Amino acid sequence: MAEVKESANHGEWTIEILDTDQVVVKKNGEMCEKAMPELRAIAEAFNYEYDPEWNTQFFGRSMIDIINMKEAMALKIDGRMKVSQLKRNFKCIYNATLRVYDGRKTADDNATLSELRAEGCTGGDMTCKPEDTVEYFEFFLKNLYGIHVEVATIDDWVLVLDGMPLGRIKEIGKNATKKKMEEMLK
Repeated sequence: MAEVKESANHGEWTIEILDTDQVVVKKNGEMCEKAMPELRAIAEAFNYEYDPEWNTQFFGRSMIDIINMKEAMALKIDGRMKVSQLKRNFKCIYNATLRVYDGRKTADDNATLSELRAEGCTGGDMTCKPEDTVEYFEFFLKNLYGIHVEVATIDDWVLVLDGMPLGRIKEIGKNATKKKMEEMLK
């Protein structure tokens, strides 16, 4: 019998990755006949933008990762991550828009962070925590990959102030002003 390698719970759902790499979704403890429709429902409950081209294994692993990261409000980043996944995960965890640049132009969503890595930068893994500031997050990505990023409000209305902790961005809301953010930081 197959063993569970990874799992995550969200509401009535449990997602499991078995040692055979099969993705199993249970709803209220009962195994679902098909995993894909349930994974889509879980993603929609999280307001998580997914690619309809994803296969069940990739989608299942992505949902386990995002559930665990959202619970801890900790964003895990590595060089294999595509720009689109970084932006999608950032939005889901911190409720903010992430702008990613390759030099002066917007980075290709299909490029991995390693592909964008500037000469002299080591690359590697990082985990952002809710207490990390926007300035720290931007600085760290610049030093690790040579990638310029900007953090904006969820509606991409205005850039978030450098001193704002990542975990508080969700409090900003839409049509925010710099003045409102300054008041939040007092």
